[in-house]
Amino acid sequence: MTKPPPISSRTADALRALESLAEPLRPLAPARLVDAALERARGRVRDGHDVSLAATSALASILAGAAREHAERLDEAAGALAAAAEALEVSEAALAVAVGERAFLETSVLLLPPMLAAGSLLHLFRTLAGLRGAALWARDASGGVAAIRAVGSGADTPRARDLACGTVAGNGDAGSDSSLVAAPVHRHGHAVGAVTLRPARATAGRAAELLPTCAAVAATILDRLLLLERRATAERILVEAGEHRLRRLGLDLHDGPLQGTAQLAGELRLLGDEAVELGLAPEPLEKLRGRIDDLLARLRSVDDELRELASSFESRVVLNASFETALADEVAAFERRSGKRARFQLQGSLEGLSPSQRIALYRMLQEALANVRQHSGARTIAVRVAAEVAGVRAEITDDGVGFDPRRLLSQSSGRRRLGLAGMRERAQLLGGSVEVESKPGGPTRVSIFLPASMTLPDLVEDLVWALGDPRPEPGGEDGERGGA
Repeated sequence: MTKPPPISSRTADALRALESLAEPLRPLAPARLVDAALERARGRVRDGHDVSLAATSALASILAGAAREHAERLDEAAGALAAAAEALEVSEAALAVAVGERAFLETSVLLLPPMLAAGSLLHLFRTLAGLRGAALWARDASGGVAAIRAVGSGADTPRARDLACGTVAGNGDAGSDSSLVAAPVHRHGHAVGAVTLRPARATAGRAAELLPTCAAVAATILDRLLLLERRATAERILVEAGEHRLRRLGLDLHDGPLQGTAQLAGELRLLGDEAVELGLAPEPLEKLRGRIDDLLARLRSVDDELRELASSFESRVVLNASFETALADEVAAFERRSGKRARFQLQGSLEGLSPSQRIALYRMLQEALANVRQHSGARTIAVRVAAEVAGVRAEITDDGVGFDPRRLLSQSSGRRRLGLAGMRERAQLLGGSVEVESKPGGPTRVSIFLPASMTLPDLVEDLVWALGDPRPEPGGEDGERGGA
Protein backbone atom coordinates (compact mmCIF):
# COMPACT_ATOMS: atom_id res chain seq x y z
CA MET A 1 0.00 0.00 0.00
CA THR A 2 1.43 3.37 -1.05
CA LYS A 3 1.92 5.84 1.76
CA PRO A 4 0.59 9.36 1.21
CA PRO A 5 3.33 11.87 0.46
CA PRO A 6 4.52 13.94 3.41
CA ILE A 7 2.97 17.37 3.77
CA SER A 8 4.85 20.59 4.23
CA SER A 9 4.87 22.46 7.51
CA ARG A 10 2.83 25.21 5.83
CA THR A 11 0.16 22.71 4.78
CA ALA A 12 0.17 21.21 8.27
CA ASP A 13 -0.37 24.68 9.73
CA ALA A 14 -3.24 25.25 7.30
CA LEU A 15 -4.87 21.96 8.30
CA ARG A 16 -4.63 22.87 11.97
CA ALA A 17 -6.10 26.26 11.18
CA LEU A 18 -9.09 24.60 9.51
CA GLU A 19 -9.76 22.56 12.63
CA SER A 20 -9.61 25.62 14.88
CA LEU A 21 -11.91 27.62 12.59
CA ALA A 22 -14.61 24.94 12.66
CA GLU A 23 -14.41 24.11 16.35
CA PRO A 24 -16.68 26.97 17.60
CA LEU A 25 -19.36 25.90 15.11
CA ARG A 26 -19.56 22.27 16.21
CA PRO A 27 -22.40 22.83 18.72
CA LEU A 28 -24.55 24.34 15.96
CA ALA A 29 -24.35 21.71 13.20
CA PRO A 30 -24.53 17.89 13.06
CA ALA A 31 -21.14 16.33 13.83
CA ARG A 32 -21.26 14.22 10.66
CA LEU A 33 -21.76 17.32 8.52
CA VAL A 34 -18.92 19.21 10.22
CA ASP A 35 -16.55 16.27 9.82
CA ALA A 36 -17.47 15.82 6.15
CA ALA A 37 -16.97 19.54 5.42
CA LEU A 38 -13.57 19.50 7.13
CA GLU A 39 -12.51 16.36 5.30
CA ARG A 40 -13.32 17.95 1.94
CA ALA A 41 -11.40 21.06 2.96
CA ARG A 42 -8.39 18.99 4.04
CA GLY A 43 -8.39 17.24 0.69
CA ARG A 44 -8.36 20.57 -1.13
CA VAL A 45 -5.48 21.87 0.99
CA ARG A 46 -3.46 18.68 0.42
CA ASP A 47 -4.09 19.09 -3.31
CA GLY A 48 -2.54 22.52 -3.16
CA HIS A 49 -5.65 24.70 -3.07
CA ASP A 50 -5.60 27.96 -1.18
CA VAL A 51 -6.50 27.47 2.47
CA SER A 52 -8.80 30.51 2.40
CA LEU A 53 -10.91 28.99 -0.38
CA ALA A 54 -11.02 25.62 1.37
CA ALA A 55 -12.00 27.27 4.65
CA THR A 56 -14.69 29.38 2.95
CA SER A 57 -16.28 26.29 1.43
CA ALA A 58 -16.14 24.40 4.74
CA LEU A 59 -17.63 27.30 6.69
CA ALA A 60 -20.44 27.63 4.13
CA SER A 61 -21.37 23.95 4.46
CA ILE A 62 -21.23 24.05 8.25
CA LEU A 63 -23.27 27.25 8.54
CA ALA A 64 -25.88 25.90 6.11
CA GLY A 65 -26.17 22.78 8.26
CA ALA A 66 -26.46 24.96 11.35
CA ALA A 67 -29.23 26.97 9.67
CA ARG A 68 -31.08 23.73 9.01
CA GLU A 69 -30.73 22.33 12.53
CA HIS A 70 -30.48 25.36 14.84
CA ALA A 71 -31.42 28.45 12.82
CA GLU A 72 -32.42 30.39 15.92
CA ARG A 73 -28.88 29.97 17.31
CA LEU A 74 -27.02 31.20 14.24
CA ASP A 75 -26.20 34.46 16.01
CA GLU A 76 -23.63 32.42 17.95
CA ALA A 77 -21.69 31.95 14.70
CA ALA A 78 -20.89 35.66 14.36
CA GLY A 79 -17.93 35.43 16.72
CA ALA A 80 -16.58 32.37 14.93
CA LEU A 81 -16.80 34.21 11.61
CA ALA A 82 -14.82 37.16 12.98
CA ALA A 83 -12.17 34.81 14.39
CA ALA A 84 -11.95 32.96 11.07
CA ALA A 85 -11.43 36.21 9.18
CA GLU A 86 -8.63 37.19 11.53
CA ALA A 87 -6.94 33.79 11.22
CA LEU A 88 -7.20 33.85 7.42
CA GLU A 89 -5.99 37.45 7.32
CA VAL A 90 -8.99 38.68 5.32
CA SER A 91 -11.64 41.23 6.17
CA GLU A 92 -14.68 39.95 8.00
CA ALA A 93 -16.93 41.53 5.36
CA ALA A 94 -15.13 39.78 2.50
CA LEU A 95 -15.28 36.42 4.27
CA ALA A 96 -18.97 36.87 5.14
CA VAL A 97 -19.84 37.61 1.52
CA ALA A 98 -17.78 34.68 0.21
CA VAL A 99 -19.30 32.29 2.74
CA GLY A 100 -22.81 33.60 2.12
CA GLU A 101 -22.58 33.22 -1.66
CA ARG A 102 -21.91 29.51 -1.09
CA ALA A 103 -24.07 28.88 1.98
CA PHE A 104 -27.23 30.23 0.32
CA LEU A 105 -26.85 27.61 -2.42
CA GLU A 106 -26.12 24.61 -0.17
CA THR A 107 -28.50 21.71 -0.76
CA SER A 108 -28.96 21.31 3.01
CA VAL A 109 -30.92 24.58 2.80
CA LEU A 110 -32.47 24.34 -0.67
CA LEU A 111 -33.93 20.85 -0.16
CA LEU A 112 -35.81 21.77 3.01
CA PRO A 113 -39.60 22.22 2.85
CA PRO A 114 -40.15 25.73 1.41
CA MET A 115 -41.16 27.46 4.63
CA LEU A 116 -38.22 25.95 6.52
CA ALA A 117 -35.92 26.81 3.61
CA ALA A 118 -37.13 30.42 3.71
CA GLY A 119 -36.44 30.63 7.43
CA SER A 120 -32.97 29.09 7.10
CA LEU A 121 -32.10 31.41 4.20
CA LEU A 122 -33.17 34.51 6.12
CA HIS A 123 -31.35 33.41 9.28
CA LEU A 124 -28.17 32.88 7.24
CA PHE A 125 -28.61 36.26 5.57
CA ARG A 126 -29.16 37.98 8.91
CA THR A 127 -26.09 36.39 10.51
CA LEU A 128 -23.66 36.83 7.62
CA ALA A 129 -24.80 40.36 6.74
CA GLY A 130 -25.15 41.53 10.33
CA LEU A 131 -28.81 42.45 9.84
CA ARG A 132 -31.29 43.48 12.48
CA GLY A 133 -34.06 41.70 10.59
CA ALA A 134 -35.08 40.24 7.22
CA ALA A 135 -38.35 39.12 5.62
CA LEU A 136 -39.55 37.37 2.47
CA TRP A 137 -42.75 38.56 0.81
CA ALA A 138 -44.88 37.05 -1.98
CA ARG A 139 -47.11 39.02 -4.31
CA ASP A 140 -50.81 38.35 -3.86
CA ALA A 141 -53.72 38.50 -6.28
CA SER A 142 -54.72 42.01 -5.27
CA GLY A 143 -51.33 43.40 -6.24
CA GLY A 144 -50.22 43.64 -2.63
CA VAL A 145 -47.83 41.35 -0.77
CA ALA A 146 -48.04 38.80 2.03
CA ALA A 147 -45.23 37.91 4.42
CA ILE A 148 -43.96 34.37 3.92
CA ARG A 149 -41.30 34.39 6.66
CA ALA A 150 -39.53 36.96 8.83
CA VAL A 151 -36.58 36.79 11.25
CA GLY A 152 -35.19 39.36 13.63
CA SER A 153 -37.07 42.63 14.05
CA GLY A 154 -38.41 45.44 11.93
CA ALA A 155 -38.40 43.76 8.51
CA ASP A 156 -42.11 42.83 8.46
CA THR A 157 -43.66 46.04 9.79
CA PRO A 158 -46.43 47.91 7.93
CA ARG A 159 -43.75 50.22 6.55
CA ALA A 160 -41.76 47.20 5.35
CA ARG A 161 -44.92 45.81 3.72
CA ASP A 162 -45.44 49.10 1.87
CA LEU A 163 -41.82 49.05 0.72
CA ALA A 164 -42.10 45.42 -0.45
CA CYS A 165 -45.33 46.24 -2.28
CA GLY A 166 -43.69 49.19 -4.02
CA THR A 167 -40.68 47.06 -4.93
CA VAL A 168 -42.89 44.39 -6.50
CA ALA A 169 -44.81 47.09 -8.38
CA GLY A 170 -41.56 48.44 -9.81
CA ASN A 171 -40.96 51.56 -7.73
CA GLY A 172 -38.80 50.14 -4.97
CA ASP A 173 -37.08 53.42 -4.20
CA ALA A 174 -40.28 54.82 -2.73
CA GLY A 175 -40.02 54.59 1.05
CA SER A 176 -36.54 53.05 0.99
CA ASP A 177 -33.76 54.50 3.13
CA SER A 178 -30.64 53.32 4.90
CA SER A 179 -32.66 51.80 7.74
CA LEU A 180 -34.94 49.67 5.55
CA VAL A 181 -33.99 48.19 2.18
CA ALA A 182 -35.85 45.96 -0.29
CA ALA A 183 -34.98 43.95 -3.39
CA PRO A 184 -37.39 42.29 -5.83
CA VAL A 185 -37.66 38.53 -6.24
CA HIS A 186 -37.96 37.75 -9.96
CA ARG A 187 -39.32 34.79 -11.87
CA HIS A 188 -39.16 34.77 -15.67
CA GLY A 189 -38.50 38.49 -15.64
CA HIS A 190 -41.49 39.38 -13.45
CA ALA A 191 -41.39 40.49 -9.82
CA VAL A 192 -43.25 37.89 -7.76
CA GLY A 193 -42.06 38.93 -4.32
CA ALA A 194 -39.51 40.91 -2.37
CA VAL A 195 -36.89 40.60 0.35
CA THR A 196 -36.84 43.39 2.94
CA LEU A 197 -34.04 43.94 5.43
CA ARG A 198 -32.94 46.23 8.20
CA PRO A 199 -29.16 46.52 7.87
CA ALA A 200 -26.82 47.69 10.59
CA ARG A 201 -24.84 50.76 9.57
CA ALA A 202 -21.49 48.99 9.99
CA THR A 203 -22.47 46.03 7.79
CA ALA A 204 -24.60 47.70 5.11
CA GLY A 205 -21.99 47.01 2.43
CA ARG A 206 -21.93 43.24 2.85
CA ALA A 207 -25.74 43.20 3.07
CA ALA A 208 -25.94 44.93 -0.31
CA GLU A 209 -23.52 42.41 -1.83
CA LEU A 210 -25.41 39.38 -0.49
CA LEU A 211 -28.91 40.67 -1.25
CA PRO A 212 -29.03 39.70 -4.98
CA THR A 213 -28.04 36.09 -4.25
CA CYS A 214 -30.53 35.90 -1.39
CA ALA A 215 -33.29 37.19 -3.68
CA ALA A 216 -32.39 34.67 -6.40
CA VAL A 217 -32.56 31.77 -3.95
CA ALA A 218 -35.84 33.15 -2.58
CA ALA A 219 -37.30 32.87 -6.10
CA THR A 220 -36.62 29.12 -6.15
CA ILE A 221 -38.24 28.81 -2.72
CA LEU A 222 -41.42 30.54 -3.92
CA ASP A 223 -41.40 28.27 -6.99
CA ARG A 224 -41.23 25.19 -4.78
CA LEU A 225 -43.95 26.55 -2.52
CA LEU A 226 -46.23 26.87 -5.55
CA LEU A 227 -45.43 23.35 -6.77
CA LEU A 228 -46.09 21.85 -3.35
CA GLU A 229 -49.39 23.71 -3.10
CA ARG A 230 -50.46 22.33 -6.48
CA ARG A 231 -49.45 18.86 -5.39
CA ALA A 232 -51.27 19.30 -2.08
CA THR A 233 -54.42 20.26 -3.97
CA ALA A 234 -54.20 17.10 -6.08
CA GLU A 235 -53.55 15.03 -2.95
CA ARG A 236 -56.58 16.50 -1.22
CA ILE A 237 -58.76 15.56 -4.18
CA LEU A 238 -57.45 11.97 -4.10
CA VAL A 239 -57.84 11.67 -0.33
CA GLU A 240 -61.37 13.06 -0.47
CA ALA A 241 -62.25 10.60 -3.25
CA GLY A 242 -60.91 7.73 -1.15
CA GLU A 243 -62.84 8.92 1.90
CA HIS A 244 -66.00 9.17 -0.19
CA ARG A 245 -65.59 5.53 -1.22
CA LEU A 246 -65.06 4.52 2.41
CA ARG A 247 -68.18 6.40 3.49
CA ARG A 248 -70.13 4.60 0.77
CA LEU A 249 -68.74 1.29 2.01
CA GLY A 250 -69.78 2.17 5.57
CA LEU A 251 -73.31 2.95 4.39
CA ASP A 252 -73.38 -0.26 2.35
CA LEU A 253 -72.35 -2.23 5.45
CA HIS A 254 -75.14 -0.61 7.43
CA ASP A 255 -77.78 -1.15 4.78
CA GLY A 256 -76.62 -4.64 3.79
CA PRO A 257 -74.72 -7.01 6.13
CA LEU A 258 -75.82 -5.25 9.34
CA GLN A 259 -79.47 -5.50 8.34
CA GLY A 260 -78.84 -9.11 7.43
CA THR A 261 -77.36 -9.97 10.84
CA ALA A 262 -80.35 -8.37 12.56
CA GLN A 263 -82.76 -10.42 10.45
CA LEU A 264 -80.77 -13.59 11.04
CA ALA A 265 -80.85 -13.02 14.80
CA GLY A 266 -84.62 -12.65 14.60
CA GLU A 267 -84.90 -15.89 12.62
CA LEU A 268 -82.85 -17.76 15.22
CA ARG A 269 -85.07 -16.51 18.05
CA LEU A 270 -88.13 -17.53 16.03
CA LEU A 271 -86.61 -20.98 15.55
CA GLY A 272 -86.35 -21.37 19.32
CA ASP A 273 -89.97 -20.37 19.79
CA GLU A 274 -91.13 -22.78 17.07
CA ALA A 275 -89.17 -25.61 18.70
CA VAL A 276 -91.20 -25.11 21.87
CA GLU A 277 -94.44 -25.04 19.90
CA LEU A 278 -93.50 -28.28 18.14
CA GLY A 279 -93.37 -30.00 21.52
CA LEU A 280 -89.82 -31.28 21.45
CA ALA A 281 -88.71 -33.39 24.38
CA PRO A 282 -86.97 -31.42 27.16
CA GLU A 283 -83.47 -32.78 26.52
CA PRO A 284 -83.31 -32.11 22.73
CA LEU A 285 -85.06 -28.77 23.31
CA GLU A 286 -82.44 -27.71 25.86
CA LYS A 287 -79.62 -28.67 23.48
CA LEU A 288 -81.26 -26.75 20.64
CA ARG A 289 -81.74 -23.67 22.84
CA GLY A 290 -78.10 -23.83 23.92
CA ARG A 291 -76.99 -24.04 20.32
CA ILE A 292 -79.23 -21.11 19.34
CA ASP A 293 -77.90 -19.00 22.23
CA ASP A 294 -74.34 -19.76 21.14
CA LEU A 295 -75.10 -18.75 17.55
CA LEU A 296 -76.81 -15.56 18.74
CA ALA A 297 -73.76 -14.63 20.83
CA ARG A 298 -71.45 -15.18 17.87
CA LEU A 299 -73.81 -13.20 15.67
CA ARG A 300 -73.81 -10.30 18.16
CA SER A 301 -70.01 -10.33 18.09
CA VAL A 302 -70.02 -10.16 14.28
CA ASP A 303 -72.61 -7.38 14.42
CA ASP A 304 -70.49 -5.37 16.89
CA GLU A 305 -67.39 -5.71 14.73
CA LEU A 306 -69.26 -4.71 11.59
CA ARG A 307 -70.71 -1.65 13.32
CA GLU A 308 -67.29 -0.64 14.64
CA LEU A 309 -65.83 -1.13 11.17
CA ALA A 310 -68.59 0.93 9.54
CA SER A 311 -68.05 3.69 12.10
CA SER A 312 -64.30 3.74 11.47
CA PHE A 313 -64.96 4.48 7.78
CA GLU A 314 -66.40 7.86 8.74
CA SER A 315 -63.72 10.53 8.35
CA ARG A 316 -65.58 12.76 10.79
CA VAL A 317 -64.34 10.38 13.50
CA VAL A 318 -60.89 11.80 12.69
CA LEU A 319 -61.76 15.39 11.81
CA ASN A 320 -64.50 16.37 14.28
CA ALA A 321 -62.95 15.17 17.54
CA SER A 322 -59.50 15.49 19.05
CA PHE A 323 -57.18 13.68 16.65
CA GLU A 324 -55.01 12.53 19.53
CA THR A 325 -58.11 11.01 21.14
CA ALA A 326 -59.10 9.33 17.86
CA LEU A 327 -55.69 7.64 17.63
CA ALA A 328 -55.78 6.54 21.27
CA ASP A 329 -59.32 5.19 20.82
CA GLU A 330 -58.25 3.20 17.76
CA VAL A 331 -55.42 1.56 19.72
CA ALA A 332 -57.80 0.85 22.62
CA ALA A 333 -60.35 -0.68 20.23
CA PHE A 334 -57.61 -2.87 18.76
CA GLU A 335 -56.69 -4.07 22.25
CA ARG A 336 -60.32 -4.81 23.05
CA ARG A 337 -60.96 -6.71 19.81
CA SER A 338 -57.72 -8.67 19.69
CA GLY A 339 -57.08 -9.38 23.36
CA LYS A 340 -53.46 -8.30 22.86
CA ARG A 341 -51.66 -5.75 25.01
CA ALA A 342 -51.32 -2.42 23.19
CA ARG A 343 -49.52 0.68 24.44
CA PHE A 344 -50.03 4.14 22.93
CA GLN A 345 -47.53 6.97 23.38
CA LEU A 346 -47.85 10.51 22.00
CA GLN A 347 -45.12 13.14 21.97
CA GLY A 348 -45.87 16.72 20.95
CA SER A 349 -48.99 18.24 19.44
CA LEU A 350 -50.68 17.08 16.24
CA GLU A 351 -52.71 20.26 15.81
CA GLY A 352 -50.59 21.34 12.83
CA LEU A 353 -51.60 18.36 10.68
CA SER A 354 -53.84 19.07 7.71
CA PRO A 355 -57.13 17.13 7.32
CA SER A 356 -55.54 15.01 4.56
CA GLN A 357 -52.60 14.15 6.80
CA ARG A 358 -54.87 13.25 9.71
CA ILE A 359 -56.98 10.94 7.59
CA ALA A 360 -53.91 9.31 6.01
CA LEU A 361 -52.17 8.74 9.35
CA TYR A 362 -55.36 7.34 10.89
CA ARG A 363 -55.94 4.93 8.00
CA MET A 364 -52.31 3.78 7.99
CA LEU A 365 -52.50 3.11 11.73
CA GLN A 366 -55.69 1.11 11.19
CA GLU A 367 -54.01 -0.93 8.44
CA ALA A 368 -50.87 -1.58 10.48
CA LEU A 369 -52.91 -2.76 13.47
CA ALA A 370 -55.06 -4.96 11.22
CA ASN A 371 -51.89 -6.60 9.89
CA VAL A 372 -50.66 -7.22 13.43
CA ARG A 373 -53.97 -8.73 14.45
CA GLN A 374 -54.35 -11.00 11.43
CA HIS A 375 -50.80 -12.13 10.76
CA SER A 376 -48.24 -11.47 13.49
CA GLY A 377 -49.22 -13.69 16.41
CA ALA A 378 -47.90 -10.91 18.63
CA ARG A 379 -48.65 -10.62 22.33
CA THR A 380 -47.73 -6.96 22.82
CA ILE A 381 -47.85 -3.96 20.50
CA ALA A 382 -46.43 -0.47 21.01
CA VAL A 383 -47.68 2.54 19.04
CA ARG A 384 -45.64 5.73 19.25
CA VAL A 385 -46.58 8.98 17.50
CA ALA A 386 -44.22 11.97 17.68
CA ALA A 387 -44.68 15.47 16.27
CA GLU A 388 -41.39 16.98 15.12
CA VAL A 389 -40.32 20.15 13.34
CA ALA A 390 -39.87 18.20 10.10
CA GLY A 391 -43.20 16.39 10.35
CA VAL A 392 -44.94 13.59 12.21
CA ARG A 393 -43.54 10.11 12.80
CA ALA A 394 -45.45 7.02 13.86
CA GLU A 395 -43.99 3.64 14.81
CA ILE A 396 -45.98 0.44 15.29
CA THR A 397 -43.85 -2.29 16.87
CA ASP A 398 -44.93 -5.85 17.69
CA ASP A 399 -43.24 -8.93 19.14
CA GLY A 400 -44.83 -11.33 16.66
CA VAL A 401 -43.39 -13.96 14.34
CA GLY A 402 -42.00 -11.45 11.84
CA PHE A 403 -41.46 -11.91 8.11
CA ASP A 404 -39.15 -11.02 5.23
CA PRO A 405 -40.42 -7.61 3.98
CA ARG A 406 -38.68 -7.85 0.60
CA ARG A 407 -40.10 -11.27 -0.14
CA LEU A 408 -43.58 -10.30 1.00
CA LEU A 409 -43.71 -7.10 -1.07
CA SER A 410 -42.47 -8.94 -4.16
CA GLN A 411 -45.30 -11.47 -4.04
CA SER A 412 -48.00 -11.01 -6.64
CA SER A 413 -50.93 -11.41 -4.28
CA GLY A 414 -51.86 -11.41 -0.64
CA ARG A 415 -53.91 -9.23 1.66
CA ARG A 416 -50.94 -8.13 3.75
CA ARG A 417 -48.88 -7.18 0.70
CA LEU A 418 -51.75 -5.07 -0.55
CA GLY A 419 -52.05 -3.46 2.88
CA LEU A 420 -48.39 -2.45 3.03
CA ALA A 421 -48.44 -1.26 -0.57
CA GLY A 422 -51.54 0.80 0.13
CA MET A 423 -49.90 2.37 3.19
CA ARG A 424 -46.87 3.35 1.13
CA GLU A 425 -49.05 4.85 -1.57
CA ARG A 426 -50.96 6.91 1.00
CA ALA A 427 -47.74 8.22 2.52
CA GLN A 428 -46.12 8.98 -0.84
CA LEU A 429 -49.17 10.97 -1.94
CA LEU A 430 -48.40 13.35 0.94
CA GLY A 431 -44.64 13.39 0.36
CA GLY A 432 -44.01 10.88 3.15
CA SER A 433 -42.76 7.33 3.49
CA VAL A 434 -43.45 3.97 5.11
CA GLU A 435 -40.56 1.72 6.11
CA VAL A 436 -40.93 -1.86 7.34
CA GLU A 437 -38.25 -3.53 9.46
CA SER A 438 -38.77 -7.21 10.21
CA LYS A 439 -37.24 -10.66 10.01
CA PRO A 440 -38.52 -14.19 10.54
CA GLY A 441 -38.91 -14.61 14.28
CA GLY A 442 -39.62 -10.91 14.78
CA PRO A 443 -39.88 -8.28 15.98
CA THR A 444 -41.55 -6.08 13.36
CA ARG A 445 -41.56 -2.30 13.19
CA VAL A 446 -43.56 -0.18 10.75
CA SER A 447 -42.30 3.42 10.58
CA ILE A 448 -44.49 6.13 9.05
CA PHE A 449 -43.34 9.66 8.26
CA LEU A 450 -45.42 12.54 6.93
CA PRO A 451 -43.62 15.85 6.32
CA ALA A 452 -44.84 19.00 8.00
CA SER A 453 -47.60 20.86 6.20
CA MET A 454 -45.46 23.96 5.62
CA THR A 455 -47.82 25.80 3.36
CA LEU A 456 -50.02 28.87 3.63
CA PRO A 457 -53.50 27.93 2.40
CA ASP A 458 -54.63 31.56 2.11
CA LEU A 459 -51.82 32.23 -0.36
CA VAL A 460 -52.39 29.28 -2.68
CA GLU A 461 -54.40 31.04 -5.37
CA ASP A 462 -52.44 34.26 -4.92
CA LEU A 463 -49.13 32.47 -5.49
CA VAL A 464 -50.50 30.58 -8.48
CA TRP A 465 -51.42 33.88 -10.09
CA ALA A 466 -48.35 35.84 -8.97
CA LEU A 467 -45.95 33.17 -10.19
CA GLY A 468 -47.34 33.22 -13.68
CA ASP A 469 -50.30 30.85 -13.78
CA PRO A 470 -53.23 33.13 -14.67
CA ARG A 471 -56.66 32.36 -13.29
CA PRO A 472 -59.85 32.90 -15.28
CA GLU A 473 -62.10 35.75 -14.28
CA PRO A 474 -65.59 34.85 -13.06
CA GLY A 475 -67.82 34.46 -16.07
CA GLY A 476 -64.96 33.87 -18.51
CA GLU A 477 -62.55 31.05 -19.16
CA ASP A 478 -59.26 32.80 -19.70
CA GLY A 479 -60.04 36.43 -19.01
CA GLU A 480 -57.15 38.67 -18.10
CA ARG A 481 -56.99 39.82 -14.54
CA GLY A 482 -57.25 43.56 -14.00
CA GLY A 483 -55.09 45.50 -11.55
CA ALA A 484 -51.53 44.43 -10.83
